[in-house]
Amino acid sequence: MKKRMGSVLLLLGLLLITIFNENKRIKADVIWEPEDDFYREHTDECTYVNRSYTSNGEKGYIIVYRSPIQNKKIDALINGSTLHVSFSYDKDGEIWGVINYDKKGDDTVEPAYAGGTTGWVRLEELNVVYDEISFREDHTGQIQSYSGDFDTYEIKEQIYIWTYPGSGEALNKIDKTTWDNKENAPNLSECYTDEDGREWGYVGYYYGMGGWICISDPENEKLPIKQHAKEEEFTPVEPPKDILKSQEQEERLEEGILIGIVAGVVIITALLLLRLRKKTEV
Repeated sequence: MKKRMGSVLLLLGLLLITIFNENKRIKADVIWEPEDDFYREHTDECTYVNRSYTSNGEKGYIIVYRSPIQNKKIDALINGSTLHVSFSYDKDGEIWGVINYDKKGDDTVEPAYAGGTTGWVRLEELNVVYDEISFREDHTGQIQSYSGDFDTYEIKEQIYIWTYPGSGEALNKIDKTTWDNKENAPNLSECYTDEDGREWGYVGYYYGMGGWICISDPENEKLPIKQHAKEEEFTPVEPPKDILKSQEQEERLEEGILIGIVAGVVIITALLLLRLRKKTEV
């Protein structure tokens, strides 16, 4: 009996460990997806983007549409609005991005992941916010494999992890409670040396963190910020107040035409039935 109970407990223990590990794996692989009908219908045709942009339409604003294949306007956003594009869709060579955002009382916009407004915009009307992908594109060939000995570094207070070298944006910090010995050191896979001779190392994943560490000065939170050339920016212009009203008028007209067609079919059908009935009576 005791052996059987021990076997049952062992199996339960193994089952719990399996469930726990699978749960961790699933959480690590989760990618946020927009609550959008067009995206759900064309998921396999969409490409994961996960980048921030600013609106930059030639007219001073951009139009948000219900989908890339529907000419239905749902909003207009002034240039300079920060938007997060989660996925893109290629419509005959024209790239569209799906966005989810909240609009405040003063018409300012901020990205949202729950609630808010979901719609599609043309990527050609957006400027990408410089990020780690942009950094890698600008320094192709300068990023090399790392084979140094940063794992022997001894933390005094805390090490900063940056979005990319010279960004000025610290994502996370590593202190002694996290990195307490050589075996527990972050694994730097790549390195880069900036124009001032500072060496940087890239860590892909470390306790939920990832980014660039300044190997030359890892505990300096005030490293110089590197400025980057900006893309052409069009002057922001408040969208016309009636820009969506014309859309509503068109929709009402279409609805009126549709109702008229249905009513006509009903009337014609009724007349035909009445005529048929009279013939039958004769």
